[in-house]
Amino acid sequence: MRHARKQPRLQSETTWEIDGIRVRVLKKRGLKNMYLRVKPPHGEVVLTAPSHLPNARLEAFVRSEMESIRRNRERIQAREQKASRDFVTGETFRLWGIEYQLKVVPSGRPRVQLKGGEIVMQAPASYGKEQRGRLLDKLYRRELKAALPKAIERCETRTGQRAYEYRIKKMKTRWGSCNVREKRIWLSLQLAQKPPECLDYVLTHELVHLIETNHTPRFHRLVAQFYPGWQEAKQALKSN
Repeated sequence: MRHARKQPRLQSETTWEIDGIRVRVLKKRGLKNMYLRVKPPHGEVVLTAPSHLPNARLEAFVRSEMESIRRNRERIQAREQKASRDFVTGETFRLWGIEYQLKVVPSGRPRVQLKGGEIVMQAPASYGKEQRGRLLDKLYRRELKAALPKAIERCETRTGQRAYEYRIKKMKTRWGSCNVREKRIWLSLQLAQKPPECLDYVLTHELVHLIETNHTPRFHRLVAQFYPGWQEAKQALKSN
């Protein structure tokens, strides 16, 4: 006869604050391993651990994972912020790493531009948030296209490589991609929201794929050689 496996039982629940982040700690009898989760929608941090482990060990474990915790919290909060955007007057949006307040002006002619320290969007009253969002994307595309020629020249000179074609599109999981055979590089439209150095870093990264196709140790050495500020740019890409 097969016996039902006993489920771990909650022994205690406490909340700690570690490096400015609140962590809910659940100690359970019958649990064998520690589990650390960052939960949507607000990035709540929950540590579930065996009841017999001392608090000092749990705290050390959380501290060792702090970089990953912060990164995951930023991603969750960014998704939540994006999901809640209505593209109305007063909301803020980033362009080249700088925050601008959006001002929506009713108009029969759809248009968006930087004006007086604001992003001014002229849009028909009938436009919903999806249409206003696409209108804002036109600003990002225009800005990115304007910045590309000089950035491409800088990065191709640095790497000694040349792509035949550069294209822009919205990407959900990547900042860029490279078709090595066709020598075609795709860039994420969202790069226009990031500081300018992020564009140079992504271009350098993709051009290095023309030398070393995969992410080998040699690939990463070449990126660091051609773009010494890659660490700061990569961190900026991860931030909100």
